[in-house]
Amino acid sequence: MKMAIKEARKSKAEDKRIHPKVGVVIVKGDFQGRAFRGEKGAGEHAEYTALERKYPRKSIAGATVYVTLEPCTTRKHPKTPCVEWLIVRKVGRVVIGMLDPNPQICGKGIRRLRDANIAVDLFPPELMAEVEELNREFIHEYETVLFRVPIELNRGAGANLINPHYSNDCQHLDDSDFDLRTVINHETILIVVGDGLAAALVDNPVAGMLRDEIDRFGGGRAFRRAVLIGCNRWLTDTALKAKKYPTISIGGSAANQLTDIIVKLAEASKSIWPAGKGGFGAFIKQEKPRVALWGDTAAENRAAVEHYINSADGLASFLKMCWK
Repeated sequence: MKMAIKEARKSKAEDKRIHPKVGVVIVKGDFQGRAFRGEKGAGEHAEYTALERKYPRKSIAGATVYVTLEPCTTRKHPKTPCVEWLIVRKVGRVVIGMLDPNPQICGKGIRRLRDANIAVDLFPPELMAEVEELNREFIHEYETVLFRVPIELNRGAGANLINPHYSNDCQHLDDSDFDLRTVINHETILIVVGDGLAAALVDNPVAGMLRDEIDRFGGGRAFRRAVLIGCNRWLTDTALKAKKYPTISIGGSAANQLTDIIVKLAEASKSIWPAGKGGFGAFIKQEKPRVALWGDTAAENRAAVEHYINSADGLASFLKMCWK
């Protein structure tokens, strides 16, 4: 662990922005591999440097990896998140020096590793404090960002009202002169909700719940995610209407005109089904699949979405069609 911290102190920033100082040590039997952020290339993460640049042919299946920062779960396309490199190389255990202060990553790296049956541990408190001190400026960047989520929104459904990819989306769009192709593509799922105040109050949180499930299925891959948009935007934006994106519409036709469009097309093929307590679902297969989930009340809208998430032939089946 101390060796990983020593490596982290060698980290090289690729530009004038504040970047984390990250070191990694791989241990398997008598073998010890070391790397730090930026060692082999500007901006290259420590885990990638170790696993793919320095020791790509070394058998490290079952190894213990000591890394000072929680492995990332998302990278700008076509880069692969570090957590996926660790899984691909079949390491047996990862010991982490500090959680990533980025709210889009914090805790998700650990959960992704655990889902892959990789044991996860943390540095002891005194060494975690040393890593955090080494990265105090990096931590401070996220603690002081103007658009920080209020703590009360991190409890319960309120977290669904934000964009969990906010920081990465800002960076990618700013760097590309707001080229949307840097954040979405044909694999991105559009979740369409009504535009009225009632929809904002009761349908957006439910849409956020669905988005979080889609993001979880996406496993941190750059474009395998969901984006929430209003019905009016979907109807008036020619690029969005051009059938390029798989779409899920939430809410009844009174609030969401897209639901009405999907239902009328689905009636011809009898692709409408009961979903949850009082809710309904409809499916059409155009160039990209589209689904509508709705009910006569807010509770029925939520029931329809929850049923779709939990059903074996629901969301998981839909995403298989979208992510072949």
